[in-house]
Amino acid sequence: MGHMGIWTLDRKPCVPKRISKLSGKGVRMKRTLAFFISAALFITTMIMFPADALAQAPSARYAQLQGIGADSGVWNRDFLPSRYSYVLRLAENEGSVTITPVKSCPEQTVKIDGADLESITVSLDNAQRRHIKIRVAEAGKRSRTYSVKVVRAASTNNDLSSLTVTAGASDPELAPEFDPSVTEYEVSLGYYQPCATVKAEKADKRSTLRIDGRKTAARKYWVKAGEQTTVKITVRSQAKTIKTYLVRITREACPIEDRAQALIDFAKHYIGCPYVRGAKGPDCFDCSGFVYYCLKGVGEKLTYMTSRVWPKSKYEKIAALSEMIPGDILCFNGHVGIYMGGGMMIDSGSSAGGVSVRGCTSPYWTQNFICGKRVIPAAETQ
Repeated sequence: MGHMGIWTLDRKPCVPKRISKLSGKGVRMKRTLAFFISAALFITTMIMFPADALAQAPSARYAQLQGIGADSGVWNRDFLPSRYSYVLRLAENEGSVTITPVKSCPEQTVKIDGADLESITVSLDNAQRRHIKIRVAEAGKRSRTYSVKVVRAASTNNDLSSLTVTAGASDPELAPEFDPSVTEYEVSLGYYQPCATVKAEKADKRSTLRIDGRKTAARKYWVKAGEQTTVKITVRSQAKTIKTYLVRITREACPIEDRAQALIDFAKHYIGCPYVRGAKGPDCFDCSGFVYYCLKGVGEKLTYMTSRVWPKSKYEKIAALSEMIPGDILCFNGHVGIYMGGGMMIDSGSSAGGVSVRGCTSPYWTQNFICGKRVIPAAETQ
C-alpha cells in the first residue's frame, strides 16, 4: 500500500503529515488540499444552518425585540431581531407616523428616546427627518438599542395660498382674481395711491418665499405717477422646484400740471386719517411722516426727515411766513405742515387728531414759526 499519511486534527485544516514533509510540489499540494477542505466545511455549515436561520436565531446574550410596527410609511428592509438599524420612509403628504416596538416576552422593558412608552408618534411637519432610539432590556441579558430613522419625502408644493395688494383705505383688486395656478396679475392704483404693499402666503410652510429676492412675506413699493412696477414673487419647494408669480402695478398719471397744486390736492385726499406718532402712511401719519408721504407721492425724491431736521434741510429757506407760497413746507418748533395759501395749512397734528386743514397765522403758530422750505421751485407753479 506504500506510505499513507495519518490525519490529525488541530486548529488548522487537517492535512496528512506525509504531505507536510514534502517540499516544492508537495507544498503546493498541501495548500490546494487545505483550500478544498475549508470550502467543504463552509458548504456543509451553510447547508445545515441557513443564513436566515442563523440571523433569526435568538441571542442568548442580548435582549431583542420581536418586531417594530408603524401605521404608515415603507421600511427599507424586513425586520430581523439581530438587525438594529432601520429607515422608515414617508410620502410627502404623510406628516406623522406612530411607531410601536413589539416585545419578545412580557418581561422585557422598552424605552423610546429615554422614556417609558409603548409607542411614539413622530411628527415631521417642519422637519424632513428624525431619529428614534428604542432600547430593550431583559433580566439576565445585555440591553440592545434599535435605531429608526424616519424620513419624509421632500415636498414639491411651490404654490401660494394667498396673494393680496394693499394701498391704504381702498385696496386695489387683483386681475384676475387670485388662483394658485395663475402666475401673472395686474393691479391698478389711483393717482392718490402712490404706494402699495404686496403680501403673499405660501401653501406649504416647508417651501421658501421671496419677493424680489428678499426672504419676506410682505414688501412695500412706491410707484411713480403714470408708471408701472413689476413685482416678482418666487416660491421654492423643499424638492427645489421653483414657481414664479408676477404682479404688475400701474399707477394713474397726475391729472394736474401745477406741481404745487398737485401736492395740495394729494394731501387733501388724506383728510381724516388719524395721527399716530412715527407713522408714515398710508392709513395714519404723524406730522413729518405726512409731509414725507405727500411729497414722495407726487414724485419728489427725498429722504425722511423729522420736524427737527426740516429747518436745516438743503431746500430754499423762506424767512417770513408772509413770503410763503402754496406748496411750501412750514417749519415750526416740533411740527411741520404744507402751506395751502391764504394763511391755511394741511397737516397731521396730535391736537387735531389727524390730517386736517386749519389756519397757521394765529399767535401760537407765528410765535413758533422757524422758517419755510421751498421744495417745489416757484417757477414750476402756476
